[in-house]
Amino acid sequence: MAVDPDDPTTVEIPASVGAMEPWSGRRIPRKNSITHEVVASGRPLVIADAVTDPRAAGCRASP
Repeated sequence: MAVDPDDPTTVEIPASVGAMEPWSGRRIPRKNSITHEVVASGRPLVIADAVTDPRAAGCRASP
């Protein structure tokens, strides 16, 4: 993920593989992504099960 300094409200997915490959090159709103917490805290985030983790609730995960 990369935050554009000219538009800090979005993140860009520069590359991905596997099931997430359709996301490569996309720009998404930070507020609609789990990356919002990572960017805000500046620390890595590990989520064992995104289906049950409340931090992932409401995140859109379809290209």
